[in-house]
Amino acid sequence: MVTFNKLCAAALVLMVGSSCICAEDKKIQDLDWHGDLRLRTETINVPNGGNTLRERFRLRIGTSAQINPQLKAVIGFASGGTSGRSTEQTLGEVGTGGSATVRGPQQYDLRLARAYLEYSPTDNITITYGKAKNPIWGVSEFLWDADINIDGVGFNYAPSGSGFFFNAAGLVFQELEKSNVTGVKAFVVQPGFQFAAGKSFHRVALGYYKFDNLKGSSLGNGTESSGSNNTLQSSVLKYNYDVFTLTGESRYPGLFGFQVVRLYADSVYNPDPQQANYGAIFGLSFGDRRVQDAGQWQFDINYRVLLEDAFVDILPEGSFYNGKTGVKGLRFAHYYGLAKNTSLTNTFFFAENTITREGQTVFQTDVKVDF
Repeated sequence: MVTFNKLCAAALVLMVGSSCICAEDKKIQDLDWHGDLRLRTETINVPNGGNTLRERFRLRIGTSAQINPQLKAVIGFASGGTSGRSTEQTLGEVGTGGSATVRGPQQYDLRLARAYLEYSPTDNITITYGKAKNPIWGVSEFLWDADINIDGVGFNYAPSGSGFFFNAAGLVFQELEKSNVTGVKAFVVQPGFQFAAGKSFHRVALGYYKFDNLKGSSLGNGTESSGSNNTLQSSVLKYNYDVFTLTGESRYPGLFGFQVVRLYADSVYNPDPQQANYGAIFGLSFGDRRVQDAGQWQFDINYRVLLEDAFVDILPEGSFYNGKTGVKGLRFAHYYGLAKNTSLTNTFFFAENTITREGQTVFQTDVKVDF
């Protein structure tokens, strides 16, 4: 197998070579700015106490520069502190001293969330290198929280007219080598196929994750470490997480009078442990395809089961039982357009820990503006 170092080096050579081709034209086009601000009220209820009510916000802002026709540089900033899978900032956040610690009005961090080069040698190939958007296709946040930006190399290939697509990634979870100790990294491949049947659209993909040096290690995402629900042995991960995934969706425009009805599913299987080694999500959404203007709306519901050793527990959706594995339950969401680029979202999570059987209910009300 091609080493991760060679993969990164090849991506960098391609990108630098592309910039040199157009070296005579040193002018960078105007920066393209974009962002969003989301205000949230969140209630978390846990049986037998431990309830939480908090006000939160998320700010994301980014820009991109077209260096030449093939190469683009992207930079993004986000709130949320050091967490790798949450850009939420809690207003008046209580410190480690508990509720007796009153901190008052504060200033909050805005951190570098994306910094990458994007190289497109043809219309159907995209290569990213750096801290970039996730190149692996998904239908929900079941395995990957939407706030996670990968460290490493991404690849997307979709030849026009064929229906075939291929996604891949080389992910860095630790330094590749330090003091002669090789770090944790992963390779992901995801071939897939999409097609239309009448007015409906269908897409399916098979994925494979190959982790190096994960078993016997402990990972983190900035604020949490692996083992919050993955099985440990001597304080490190007991199993490998070389998993298989199967992902699919179907869209039906005009069905039952809705602009679109969407069915989606995702599943994961880890062959290493003999039990608690699988997960799946099934979902339905209907209404407008996107909520971008006043009066547009969409409703989404899904049910999931993600057992404790099905997947690495620092990556799944952070709002569903704190992002842990070993969980099951329902998620309901209603999105409504208040005005152009302004929306209101109400989301309910009804989750249960499959190990302790302890439940958790979360209710979130969001107002979001895009700019």
